[in-house]
Amino acid sequence: MKKLFFTLTICSLVTHIACGQTPNYFPQLTKIRVDGGMNTVVFGYDKAAIKLSRKKCTQFSKNSPWYCPDPDAPVYERLAIFKHPQISDSLYVLFSHGPSEDPNFMIATKSGKTLGTVNGLQLFLTNSTTFYVSGHTNNLFDKRRKFQIKNDTIAEITQPFYYVGLQSVALKELTLYKDKTSKEVVATLPKGYKVEVVMAEFGRPDFELEEHFLVRTDFGLIGWLRLNKNEPWESYIKGLFFAGD
Repeated sequence: MKKLFFTLTICSLVTHIACGQTPNYFPQLTKIRVDGGMNTVVFGYDKAAIKLSRKKCTQFSKNSPWYCPDPDAPVYERLAIFKHPQISDSLYVLFSHGPSEDPNFMIATKSGKTLGTVNGLQLFLTNSTTFYVSGHTNNLFDKRRKFQIKNDTIAEITQPFYYVGLQSVALKELTLYKDKTSKEVVATLPKGYKVEVVMAEFGRPDFELEEHFLVRTDFGLIGWLRLNKNEPWESYIKGLFFAGD
């Protein structure tokens, strides 16, 4: 009994990864799962401000801009409806698995105007003006982003860096530099060395991959890893790879 209690206590203290659980981001939101693809997709929303209203394209009236006759076409499914304080038309949250497993969310008006699309596996709509997106899809890591809905567009909130948090090993000899352009070397790491990819440079648009990552050595040094476009992205660190085609 004591051993069981100790095990349960430790599991509650260690990270969700170690215990085999998914993180419970935004516990105040109601969450649903969107099936149909290779990856688990989650949509979270505030029940007080957002109305869950799932409808596939074939279920819309034929005069709707969101109607499509082919149920197997790579088109969008509506997940929810909400009102924005500065937009007269109702807004939709839509999701598509894409033509070749390219999961993405769209914010658009009922009348068919697209405000923006974002690649991702999770979208959390915390209120009628703000949402968060995460997911390792069409990028090199699980990218976490925040957006504001403004008038006729969506705008990403600027961060100093993107958090990566990947604890892994070097797949080949790596060189870490003082900054993104300097020749000054912080450390040279052998193949198989334990590393943590802490952060990535901020500001690359969707489908344009980051080339600079802050990496922590097992000893605790920090330096910039520079990826070479002429080498495979997945050849540097295990788990750092392009998830897409």
